[in-house]
Amino acid sequence: MRNWPASLLTQLQSEEYRPFHLVAFNFSTPLRYTNCDVELVYGGNLYNPRPFDIPEISHSMDSNVDKITIEIDMADRDASLLEEFVGGTPGDTYTHVYLQVLDDDMQAISTGTVFQGRIDSYNYVPPILTVVIASFHSLWNKRSMEISTPTCRRNFGQADCGYSGVETWCDRSWSRCESLGNTDRFNGFRFLPGLEDSELWWGQEPKHGT
Repeated sequence: MRNWPASLLTQLQSEEYRPFHLVAFNFSTPLRYTNCDVELVYGGNLYNPRPFDIPEISHSMDSNVDKITIEIDMADRDASLLEEFVGGTPGDTYTHVYLQVLDDDMQAISTGTVFQGRIDSYNYVPPILTVVIASFHSLWNKRSMEISTPTCRRNFGQADCGYSGVETWCDRSWSRCESLGNTDRFNGFRFLPGLEDSELWWGQEPKHGT
């Protein structure tokens, strides 16, 4: 998850440096902020000053799902942020967090990636907007909303089915769909029954018990 350039590590080990975080919320209209009190630029993009803190980065030993928490000061009730988080649906929005080191002249020395992932949850208790960003590994923990079945999952005669003939019924089986000449729109897994109780294996060669 972390990409630390050698030049950045050198600066972090020195006694004189000015580190600031950059956060990029990749909404349809991206919002980019820094906890520096002046505008910063990275990757050709401008990051606007906004007070925020990153108090916690958690690491899960069993699932490799890391999370980072960002606490954003919303005392000014920023309309752009409120529209996305309070009035919108920000879940799953890709977000990047960087660390930029400045010299005494406020010039960027180096920038490294601290975290990248998706918005997992958020909570707004004025004046603080708390946003939890989860790594992309968290997507593996999501359960599918659809269950694989050998029968078609489309609604007969409706737009998703596409059948426009004179027949008035369908039991959603492959054979019936075939008789209706509509198999191009069949949305089931007709070979599933044949896989039941079958021995499945991974790898290049099957291994048989002795």
